[in-house]
Formats: sequence, structure tokens, C-alpha cells
Amino acid sequence: MKHMRQFNEYLKMDIRSLFFYLIGTVILISTYLICHANNIPLALLFRDPSSSGGLPFYAGWISYLGVAIWAAGSSIILFTSHFLKNTIRRYCLALGIFMMLLLIDDFFMLHDGLFGVLHIPEILIYFVYGFFAIIVLKLALQVLQPEEIFQLVTAFGLLGISIGIDVFQAYLESHISNRILFEDGFKLLGIIGLFFHSLTISSKHLHQMKKIGL
Repeated sequence: MKHMRQFNEYLKMDIRSLFFYLIGTVILISTYLICHANNIPLALLFRDPSSSGGLPFYAGWISYLGVAIWAAGSSIILFTSHFLKNTIRRYCLALGIFMMLLLIDDFFMLHDGLFGVLHIPEILIYFVYGFFAIIVLKLALQVLQPEEIFQLVTAFGLLGISIGIDVFQAYLESHISNRILFEDGFKLLGIIGLFFHSLTISSKHLHQMKKIGL
């Protein structure tokens, strides 16, 4: 009887996992249909850009590094939020969602590509991100220590400098050589700062929960 109950539990888990396989299958079929209807080679969506474009294997490494750090930081803080309560939980959720949005934008080049095709003004995107940042900062002021707030503000400031360079790139390119080094460099430093902040907050609160036996 015990083994039968265990088997039923495993079966329920397998059935739930089928939902995620279904999502993946829908994505694959949709991609094929869209490519077929628009005469887009499948390799452009499935293969690595450096392979499809005949670029060196190291093309985009710094960009990929930033995306990997975005993913790690957002995953850590969102995972931690599951175990917390009240305002600190809302803060971790807000920060994790904000980082995830920036990750998706950065990885899929939304504001550099898709939003332009859809004629969505870039300034509107920055306004939305600014609104999210204000929400995160407001929650941070309620629950974080001064040194933790300093970590967050520093990371946001570095990302803000990167955005400023991007906005004024036409002017700066005629005055600064290697503009991309500064734009993407400040962005990478900001991403690292948010990752370290997420790690700090998560370690602190998970350690406190361990100490009190939760």
C-alpha cells in the first residue's frame, strides 16, 4: 500500500512536469511555423549568433557574461523571497522581477531591436524601468541597512551611467573613442553590483532563518 501511494505521488509529479514540456513543445512548433511563414532560416533562431554570422567564437562574451550574472542574481533573490515574509519579501520579489526584466531586455535586445520595430519610443522603456527602480528603492528604504542601501544605489548609479551613455551615444561617439567600453563596462559593473547585493541580502536572511530553526 505504501509503495502504491509513493507511485501515485511520483505519477502526479510526472503529470505536472508534462505541462512544462508542453510549453517547450509549443515554443518549438510556433518558432517553426513563424519561420516557415516568413521564409526565415531556422538556423538564425536555433544556432549561436557567432556560428550563424561566421563570427569568432569569442564574439559577445562580455554580453553573455552580463546575462549570466543577471540570471544568477535574479534567481538567487527570487528563490530567497519564497522563504521570507512581509516587506522584505516584497522587496526581494520586486528586485528579482526588475532584474529579470532587465535580463530579458538585455538578452533578447528588446529596446535595441523589437521595440524599435514595434515603434515603441525608447524613452518610454526607460520611464518604465525608472518606475520599477523607484519602487525597489522605496521598499529598500523600509527594510535594508544603510550599507545595503549603498550597495543598491551604487549598482543603480552604474547602470544609470550606462543608460546615459547609450542615450547620448551619437554625441559621445564624436568625442570619446571606444564608447562601447564605457557603456557596456558600466553596465557590467552595475550588473555585478546587483548580483553582489542579491547575494548579500539572501545570505543574511537565510542565515537568520537557519539560526532560529525555520
